[in-house]
Amino acid sequence: FNCKFVLLSINIVSDTLGTYGNGLALPLLRHLLPENKLKQSMGFMVAMTLMAQVVFQGIGSVIIVMLNHNYMVVGLINALTFLLSALLVKYRFGVLCVAEPQMVERKQVPMIRSLGLTLRYLYRNNFLFSVIILTFFINVFGASMSGLINVTLLSFKTMWLANYGISVAIMNMMISIGMITGSLVTNGIVRNLPLMYLFAISLSFSGLCGISFIWHESAYLSIALLFVMGYFIGKINPRISAIVLQLIPEKRLAAVDGLLNMVSMLGALVGQILFLGIANVVSIAYSWFVFSIGCFFLIVIIVLKFIKMDEPMF
Repeated sequence: FNCKFVLLSINIVSDTLGTYGNGLALPLLRHLLPENKLKQSMGFMVAMTLMAQVVFQGIGSVIIVMLNHNYMVVGLINALTFLLSALLVKYRFGVLCVAEPQMVERKQVPMIRSLGLTLRYLYRNNFLFSVIILTFFINVFGASMSGLINVTLLSFKTMWLANYGISVAIMNMMISIGMITGSLVTNGIVRNLPLMYLFAISLSFSGLCGISFIWHESAYLSIALLFVMGYFIGKINPRISAIVLQLIPEKRLAAVDGLLNMVSMLGALVGQILFLGIANVVSIAYSWFVFSIGCFFLIVIIVLKFIKMDEPMF
């Protein structure tokens, strides 16, 4: 028990420091990236992150099998990758030091008060505050899809491709592949679409995905819809990151990034509790029905309330 507690604590601390480090990196990105390349650069970074997750999750699974499920050796390999990352940062430390903004001594503010100050700052920026609200609801729907897909495939063999495991892998990978494609493809007809349009389009395909799973007769239709949905989500994430980098003062970049992450995780938690709860208590079809109705209702809200909002241009 003590060993498990120590390992769990190390994992929590590692994830916390990783998220904290992401916020600290934003001022460096502002100094390293030219303003006219922010969207393309953030898209490339998001795509590479997703690609690494998809590819190396597969590689990791193969390594676990090759090592006969020797998790101690796998853990050592994982630790080695972190060490190599640290060595890479050390190797490029000079570049990072040049890009680091000048530090100014400021009075320390408690975390809760800092969160309140950040919220008040964003509230004064109507566009960014609206983006944060929509980010929460997008994650309520988006983060619950993987779990709903899993329980749907367990119940309906008509959606299987060969077997259950392959079907789950392909459908979940299709979202990631769509996001990678959307992040990497910076040209095309959707390049200049306003962010609110991208929100509405991604939600419309999410709702259509829900309808395809209610029908549960064509796995290929669901796969195609999941890819297109992922493609438009892949357009949204780099756009938000670029806008935040452009508009937020350096001293508040980390706080705003942390707030966005917190809102995203809260939305994911609410979505999983809501839709997986409905699937278990009532039925999977009813859960997808509520999911799709919620998506289309949010589209109506976006069209009525947010669609004409002025987006920062750069």
